Amino acid sequence: YPQPVPPAEALSSAILCNTHPNMLFSVRLCVAAVCYGIHKGCSLPLQQQQEYIPSSLYKKLLYLVPRLLPESRRT
Repeated sequence: YPQPVPPAEALSSAILCNTHPNMLFSVRLCVAAVCYGIHKGCSLPLQQQQEYIPSSLYKKLLYLVPRLLPESRRT
């Protein structure tokens, strides 16, 4: 990146999803980050809660879950 980026964005870019073990590690990390954000912002209004959940890691989680858990896919 030509400019400084937030740590969550840098972490999301550094996470590899090219092999099954990497995907498992990535999904664990993303779940932990999203759960931490939910826990940290649980007493705040909804708009402020979203600031605690890193959007890049949330998007990566949404990408990984259907690939690792076929039963989570829509039929």
